[in-house]
Amino acid sequence: MTPIVEKLFLYASEMNFHPYLSIKEYHHYTQEEEKTEAKIRQLLPPEQTALLEKLRQSRDYNASIGLEAAFQAGLSIGLELSRL
Repeated sequence: MTPIVEKLFLYASEMNFHPYLSIKEYHHYTQEEEKTEAKIRQLLPPEQTALLEKLRQSRDYNASIGLEAAFQAGLSIGLELSRL
């Protein structure tokens, strides 16, 4: 991502992202995820909990990459449409 696109992405994610979320569903599934993860953590010994954390970090990073790609695609489409 170029520096200017990265700044646009950060601005959009901090200022404009939340209105596009289905807030009720987002909160519901966030809470479900947290509850399920807490239950799994209680069942696992410490070394497996570390493995679970590594998996979570990888998934979070991968989701972040997906958001960045979607933003870049949307920006690209917007720029193409502005040329019409």
